[in-house]
Amino acid sequence: MRRICKRISKVFGGGEIDYEIVRIDSDYGIYSVKVGESIGVNYHYGIKIGDTIYDNDIRGNEF
Repeated sequence: MRRICKRISKVFGGGEIDYEIVRIDSDYGIYSVKVGESIGVNYHYGIKIGDTIYDNDIRGNEF
């Protein structure tokens, strides 16, 4: 995911969209809707745009 965030940040690099790459910590694991099960523990990365964080769910999660 970190590589994907870096690639997306290049697209947003023009300054027209304010974004932030954020680390998402989890004590319970990271559930993937696509896979249908937990895909890891500890942490992963997402992109925060406004009040929404986009990570492994393209619909985003309000923060």
